[in-house]
Amino acid sequence: AVSVGYSAFTTIAHVEARNLSYTGISIGWGWSRETRTYASNNTVERNRVRDFKRLLGDGGGIYALGPQQGSRMRYNHVERMAAGAGGGAYYPDEGSAYWEVAHNVFSGAAACSDDCEWLHLWNPSIHDVSVHDCFTDTATEVNVGTDCPEWNITVVTDGAWPPEAQEIMNRAG
Repeated sequence: AVSVGYSAFTTIAHVEARNLSYTGISIGWGWSRETRTYASNNTVERNRVRDFKRLLGDGGGIYALGPQQGSRMRYNHVERMAAGAGGGAYYPDEGSAYWEVAHNVFSGAAACSDDCEWLHLWNPSIHDVSVHDCFTDTATEVNVGTDCPEWNITVVTDGAWPPEAQEIMNRAG
């Protein structure tokens, strides 16, 4: 897996991580309530994370922590989360802010042993995260973040992924 602390202008791209006891990709550190931090303009894109959280909970396929102005999580394919137990496929944790989460896919929800969320914005301290144009095979999510709008979320229940979702899945990793 990949773990990045406080960073600016960092790109994590074309990673394939699988069979993980915990989180696939983690970026950021500290539960900062500050509105501006050094961490900014980071990009997590075109990655594939599969079979994660096999041992530990409260993690994610892609996990972010703290404010990261101008940062993007896009065109990723996260699949087969083993257990919910806190967290989710896309998980900007407490104090996370200023992320765009767009054009991502979560598949394999049926592999999860408990309440698995494709999106986990569990705390009002998570703010100014926009989530749009994503695809998932579960509607299960938590979004109690502050100013965290969602739009154009497609829930696929019959296994017939739209062409845009297929393209994201094929180009990830």
